[in-house]
Amino acid sequence: MSTVEVSGESATGSPPVKPGEMRLELVVVPVSDIDRAKEFYGSLGWRLDADIRGAQVSKVFHEAMPGARFHDSDHLPGPAPDSATYGSFATFNDPDGNGWLLQEITTRLPGR
Repeated sequence: MSTVEVSGESATGSPPVKPGEMRLELVVVPVSDIDRAKEFYGSLGWRLDADIRGAQVSKVFHEAMPGARFHDSDHLPGPAPDSATYGSFATFNDPDGNGWLLQEITTRLPGR
């Protein structure tokens, strides 16, 4: 899903775009090293408008055996070796201490 917002003036107060011109306002770029990417794009003169990560997420792990996702001692580092769907995990806690388990899904099973 994408969202397009059109108005007579940009958020920075610059004048409207003339017919036939384009202005690029927002780009989301997936990266493997956030700090390196921020330094690189900053060196191009690009402006960082938001830097929200919001939670300390664990490193990606996979299970030593089925059900190990619920027991820290049975986590193996890195994604599932066969890149199997439902096989890689990460965790985080919300401000109230509730634990969350994130599970990578590359292909949904039938009926889901």
